[in-house]
Amino acid sequence: MHTTTIIRAELGGNTCTAMGITATGCAPIPATCRALLAAGIDPSWPLLVFRDGILALRVRSIGEGARLRVHGDGHGFAIAPAETRPAAPLVRQSPPMDAVAWLAKLRRRQRQRRLHHQKCAAAARERKRLRKQRGLL
Repeated sequence: MHTTTIIRAELGGNTCTAMGITATGCAPIPATCRALLAAGIDPSWPLLVFRDGILALRVRSIGEGARLRVHGDGHGFAIAPAETRPAAPLVRQSPPMDAVAWLAKLRRRQRQRRLHHQKCAAAARERKRLRKQRGLL
């Protein structure tokens, strides 16, 4: 089952706030979409914009909203050309890790999992022993 998270934004004057991110300007909604993308939010998530508690605008996806720019004559919007479209990173950004550190981290995780499974198995054996001792088995 596929579920989509809907982002709620509040619009006030030339300011738009969503998920703790605030953007201001002559087009605060597209600016908010761009800021959300820069924060690593999924570009497919829709944005519902409310003004004074009333739904004012629905953006199909913040990816689409981020591509919008104010039209040259100041009325309406235009879609940004392909070369200037902002894009969210495809993968989580993390510092590069050398192979030795990666292998050590992998072994540490494996050891933690193994210990966890051993503890769970020991607890299950103890529960079974107690049930047997009480005559429940």
